[in-house]
Amino acid sequence: MTGQTDKTDQAFTDASLRTARLVLRRPCAADLPAIVPLLDNANVSEMTSRIPHPYTMADAQGFLAALNEPGNLEDLFFVLKRDGGNETLIGACGTMEADEKSREIGYWLGEPFWRQGYAAEAARAVVDYTFAKWPVSELIARSRTDNGASLAVLAKLGFAETGCGSCSSKAAGASFPATLFSLTRERWEEARGGGGGGGEGPFLGELFAGRIGVQWGLRGDPPLWEAMEVHFARTPLPASRNELRVLLTDAFTLLTGAHIDDPSRGIEVLAFRRGGMSSGLVSPKFWRETGLPEIEQRWTDAQSRQTANHG
Repeated sequence: MTGQTDKTDQAFTDASLRTARLVLRRPCAADLPAIVPLLDNANVSEMTSRIPHPYTMADAQGFLAALNEPGNLEDLFFVLKRDGGNETLIGACGTMEADEKSREIGYWLGEPFWRQGYAAEAARAVVDYTFAKWPVSELIARSRTDNGASLAVLAKLGFAETGCGSCSSKAAGASFPATLFSLTRERWEEARGGGGGGGEGPFLGELFAGRIGVQWGLRGDPPLWEAMEVHFARTPLPASRNELRVLLTDAFTLLTGAHIDDPSRGIEVLAFRRGGMSSGLVSPKFWRETGLPEIEQRWTDAQSRQTANHG
């Protein structure tokens, strides 16, 4: 994948999550020179399971190639710190499949960016995104018992301790005692106030409540509709149709890894597999011609109700 700038690579780099201070986006070849000096540090790599030490450009290239192999279920973001108009790559956060009903979260930050709250901020965004996209009942995690910073991050996110185990470190060439954690979907939903989150609303996610009155395009479209509802549960209703369209098309890219103007009949999204002939296939045409116009109409109706209520 190194050096490629094809359509798929561009789609993944366009998909991003934003927090108060950070941007989380898909890794691409242009990022590799920035991650090598961050990971070529034993203080960082020895706290992870798979990162070697020393860490070279060849390791970074191998990582990216493996990440982009067909069927890879790892869902990873690079974390960038926003500073005015500049963005600095500071680490990574993502999840990987543990079993059919759970995914495991992991993260690392370059040492210059420790103890500033970035890990918890990035991980919280990934937790919300993961429960929106993947049909899992829990997220799990493990942390070395001597990694106080990581233990604190998981506590902030609402993870509960479930037991003790071990954590191997490729960089250290050894295994270490570890604490095991779990965050169930129910606990996550409770922490978000039943899905609505803070504030009084109305929220964009509310526009996805209820089925639409037409036939779906492919079998992956209903799961994407549900994922959109969760993804936007805490997003205030946008003030303009333009802003609404940008939010919806960006979310389509984030959740499917493709642009909504993709000419393909169907885009395979492994997270949306539910069984059946076209299981996991999302129809860009359905979303262009039916799904997004339906939400835009619901937005117009909501705006009219707000105007009437304030009139």
